[in-house]
Amino acid sequence: MYPDWVLEHKTKGTNISRISGKYYLYAVSSKWNKEKGRAQKITTEYLGRITEEGLIPPKQKTMQIASPITVKEYGASSLLREIGSDIAEKLLEIFPNDGGRLFTMSALRLIEQSPFKRIEHYYSASYLSEIYKGLNLSSGSISGFMKDFGGNREKIVEFIYETLHKRKRAYDI
Repeated sequence: MYPDWVLEHKTKGTNISRISGKYYLYAVSSKWNKEKGRAQKITTEYLGRITEEGLIPPKQKTMQIASPITVKEYGASSLLREIGSDIAEKLLEIFPNDGGRLFTMSALRLIEQSPFKRIEHYYSASYLSEIYKGLNLSSGSISGFMKDFGGNREKIVEFIYETLHKRKRAYDI
């Protein structure tokens, strides 16, 4: 009935159809039909065209995207990272656990000019969320963080002195 090269693709749960001299493979199942008193075949999916070279999957299957696509703001974040790379490095050096959070909060406040309560939203839509992953920037966590951070005067003074002192020397040259 069908050539051997066509029957190679016939497995349980599939059906082969010949249409205009070409062979097609479909996924099938069955469901009991009470009115007819017997099982009824249900074609669930087109699997592709069978040729002597093999199975050619449908175009929709070959064009599937492997992972979801996300669109994030990149330009301003990238620019700030470039011109502020020395600041970002110094923040990470002096505040190893919070440097990324501080840089991200500062950059997003500058870019978006928004209150802290909206920072989490802008963070999720920014390329900075790819660089500094997993930051908790909810409005509640920022309030507690800022309170604790403000009490760390010694480290803040060190950061300001080191950053401004180096920049001043760079401009004096």
